[in-house]
Amino acid sequence: MDGETKTHRLWRAFCTYSHPAHNAMTYPQVTKQNQPLYKDILKMLSPIQTLHAAEESEDKPKTSIEKLGQGRPAILISDEEIREYLSKESGKDRLKALFTKGNDGKPHPDLMAMSVVIQCSAGLVFMGTCVFGAKAAREAFLTKQHQVYTTKFMAQRAYNDALMIGAFKFGGKWALKTMLFTTLFLGVGGIFFYLTQTLGGETMQQRHYWRVQEKLRQKKEVELLNEPKPDNTVSPNMMETSERLPS
Repeated sequence: MDGETKTHRLWRAFCTYSHPAHNAMTYPQVTKQNQPLYKDILKMLSPIQTLHAAEESEDKPKTSIEKLGQGRPAILISDEEIREYLSKESGKDRLKALFTKGNDGKPHPDLMAMSVVIQCSAGLVFMGTCVFGAKAAREAFLTKQHQVYTTKFMAQRAYNDALMIGAFKFGGKWALKTMLFTTLFLGVGGIFFYLTQTLGGETMQQRHYWRVQEKLRQKKEVELLNEPKPDNTVSPNMMETSERLPS
């Protein structure tokens, strides 16, 4: 080893650092276990890598979102609380609750479902009838328009305005008709729906009972969140007193 030249030392160092065992020990993240080719292909094609999610979740600690529900007592609503609430409730209160938002900031479920159906149906009819309105406005502009425009730009602008106004007028008229028809249809259909549910054994009193139960549960959740936490800090006076006490 004393007669080893600089070239031999460099070659020995290169062979040592290029050895697979040394690389596996020095750079563990580069090494990869042998696995079938189809797993590599599925891993490349899958954007969320669902095949390896189960293996990775075993070693990962629980996140703070998973720990939110731990340590919180279950909220139970007794029948006495529901009966007490129902005894104080009147028909006016039920009608008022239909048009007021709940604790979560959302309107009544039945009212929200009706509004979604009415808006969707009116929007679809509006977009469909706007095409026919624009077509009718185009025919009227080309056949009944006798005004002479000085420039091509002014004529094109008047043509576009006529198409837009005609489409909106025709679509808005049919959208209002659709909203009125859908409201009447939902009113009549709702009566048959409640009748079928009543014949099936589910009455309106039961549904109202469940909604009151959910309302009281949400109210208790809000009260628990707003409840002040107990102060576990020790005051200096208590620390001095504990130090003076004989052991």
